[in-house]
Amino acid sequence: MYRIVLDTNVYISALLRGGKPEIILKCSHNPYKYELCTSIEILKELDRDFREKFFWSPVDRDKVTRRISYRAEVVKTTKSISAIAADEKDDRILECAIKAKADYIVSGDKHLLDLKQYKGIKILKPAQFLTLLEKER
Repeated sequence: MYRIVLDTNVYISALLRGGKPEIILKCSHNPYKYELCTSIEILKELDRDFREKFFWSPVDRDKVTRRISYRAEVVKTTKSISAIAADEKDDRILECAIKAKADYIVSGDKHLLDLKQYKGIKILKPAQFLTLLEKER
């Protein structure tokens, strides 16, 4: 069973646009496919994005973060990685993946995808991750 960390952009795409990110999030209900991992920092960033960029109400933001917290293992991280100078928030994703002992990071973020992997953790686009799951069937 894989352990994965979703970037905030994948959560946002899943919740607003659907498509492959939504499939990944929905499949997290099935513990035999993979285990979803997140961190308090990722949940805070997600809440901030929904508040500042999409103007979601506190009730709707709370509903989303609670639902994700229920589905995922929430790990506590510390700011200890400085791998992506262009966007410090991406380092929070890496910190979560390291702490959670993740196998994969799923992201649409160019800075993360350009790394291809970080300390043995592969970084894939949502479509690539779904292809991997299909091959494992």
